[in-house]
Amino acid sequence: METGNALVFDRHPLIRNTLRTLLTARGFSVFDTGSEVELLKMASEQKPEIITLDIPSRVTAIDTLIKNLIRITSASSKILIITSQPTEYYSACCVQAGASGLVSKKARMSCLNAAIDAVIHDYIFFPSKDLLLVSSDSVAFNKNQRESIDCLTGREKDVLYKVLQDKSLTQVAEELGVSIKTISTYKSRIFKKLDVTNLVELSLLLNRILRRNSERAEHGLSVSSD
Repeated sequence: METGNALVFDRHPLIRNTLRTLLTARGFSVFDTGSEVELLKMASEQKPEIITLDIPSRVTAIDTLIKNLIRITSASSKILIITSQPTEYYSACCVQAGASGLVSKKARMSCLNAAIDAVIHDYIFFPSKDLLLVSSDSVAFNKNQRESIDCLTGREKDVLYKVLQDKSLTQVAEELGVSIKTISTYKSRIFKKLDVTNLVELSLLLNRILRRNSERAEHGLSVSSD
């Protein structure tokens, strides 16, 4: 049973064939290319549910490429970076650009399968050792980001807490007794209000808020009840 389109971008035919096999086994109609120009064209035409993306030869352009793909697909595509480059060098910029995951080509096949499954089901997948480096010191947060979540409605907070428990949109919808479309709308509102683009940025922002509230409490300053 087909679940949608998938797009594979990699310069190496063997890697493309491997990813095509893995995604086809999951029911996707798979398109692949080793050309960055064709990648953007295919993304625009096919609007894939998932894009697996090799870091291009101009590695400094990876964040721009991710943002362009998100723009072209109207943020409908989940992007998984699969690279032979050291992941710790690129996790931060991939997080900020809006990628859903990153995995090394040197990782075991079980890890690659886990990354694909996680991203498909609305989870994020980054090496834990890399996320420890993605802190408020290493990621340039937008100055417009909120310092608390009291801008959210009660329902939006309910959705926020459940999403941060690594629950899929389907699980959240079932638990709250609403449609997946409604939960998706709430999620979009939360991201817009807090000025984040993905779950990693959201988690980092909330950790920063909690840390600052804790510091203020230690100095006897008032903090939000959130």
